[in-house]
Amino acid sequence: MKTTLFTCLLALCVACAAPRHERLKDVAEVTEVDFKLNGAEKQLVTGSNQFGLRLFQAMVQAHPDSSMVISPMGVVYSLNMLNNGTDGETLTEICKALGYGEGDLQRMNELNRTFIIAQRKQIKTELEQTRDYMHTANLLAVMGTDAVKPSFKNVLAHNYFAETISAFHTDNLERSISRWIDEQTEGQIKQIPLKLSPNVQVCLVNAIVFRARWAEPFEPEFTKKAPFYCADGRIDSVWMMSGYDRENTFKGMSNNTYSALRMPYKGQFHITMVLPNKGFSVADLLKSLNVQMFGMIEKGLHDYNEFYVHIPRITLKTSVALKPFLSKVGIKQAFSQQANLSGMSIKPLKLDDVVQQTEFKLDEEGTSAVSGSFMQVATLSACDKPTKFHFTANRPFLYYISDGFGNVCFIGQYCGGKR
Repeated sequence: MKTTLFTCLLALCVACAAPRHERLKDVAEVTEVDFKLNGAEKQLVTGSNQFGLRLFQAMVQAHPDSSMVISPMGVVYSLNMLNNGTDGETLTEICKALGYGEGDLQRMNELNRTFIIAQRKQIKTELEQTRDYMHTANLLAVMGTDAVKPSFKNVLAHNYFAETISAFHTDNLERSISRWIDEQTEGQIKQIPLKLSPNVQVCLVNAIVFRARWAEPFEPEFTKKAPFYCADGRIDSVWMMSGYDRENTFKGMSNNTYSALRMPYKGQFHITMVLPNKGFSVADLLKSLNVQMFGMIEKGLHDYNEFYVHIPRITLKTSVALKPFLSKVGIKQAFSQQANLSGMSIKPLKLDDVVQQTEFKLDEEGTSAVSGSFMQVATLSACDKPTKFHFTANRPFLYYISDGFGNVCFIGQYCGGKR
């Protein structure tokens, strides 16, 4: 019988404490960031994004009319950490799901280190140093002192800034993990559904804290109650923010199926909202949702002389056990008795579950999100020079937040204020 490993993912938009060994914040402060990627690196990003989209599609298929948000990056970071402890078919399966070959794991580790540092860096402008960033914290929690190979610990510490803690009883390990999560998210996530099995040996925990202010904030006095037309025919009353592009930073596009709006935050991040045209639904978009569609949106986005934007405030908390959805996107053997985690431990281990809790808030000032993950091992408009772009999100829509490299850090759907 194999003992288990549990993975927990947390996503939150707030600030968070730095690791005690190599401090991510300190490294980010002295590291120059170059957002240019070569061809091979772009392919790795494309693979990760495609995986995140497939995972999100699987979740939405199970809950088509529910507002939800996940952090694909949190899941990707955790699976890449896990992959450093896999071998054989388990390694092959996870690599295939994440869109890279077995020989690319070290390159993926190095690239993830670059991403984690760059996402944490507070970008300086001519006028100010922004306080906007995404902080990733990773934890390796071990039962006993010999459950994990030193080589595995070292890879995670260097590439993912992962701390290591140990305990000799399940209750103590749960309390230690909860304290760490509370510290890393500055109290924003006090509890995550930790249900460690009696034979758990290793826990991989990922916490992401995202804080970003709009480059052009919305004025609170223009926020009014407005109707939101849900897919099932209900009409919700939501707080609808209204604004326009004063600094020429917004971009938009539209075609026969949907309209898209991109708004920047201060710093490297931006949000893209995709609103189905009347007669189409989010489900229709999801059927063709892939990185090629994202590419079409990016190429189609362009400037308008005037933007008139109406979007709802969003406050969401999504907690989900990802095991069934990971299975749907091709990760199965790691959860079975045939799991090969020999690179992690000399003990026979298998992945027990992956849990992610994400808290997301979008308002007049900007966006904050906190995500925690826990893994237990036991087309353009016709006008060339358009003048006005109207975007009124008063029906279900998709949204995603990307960094300067093109990584999809958060993705969600909004279906109304009461679901």
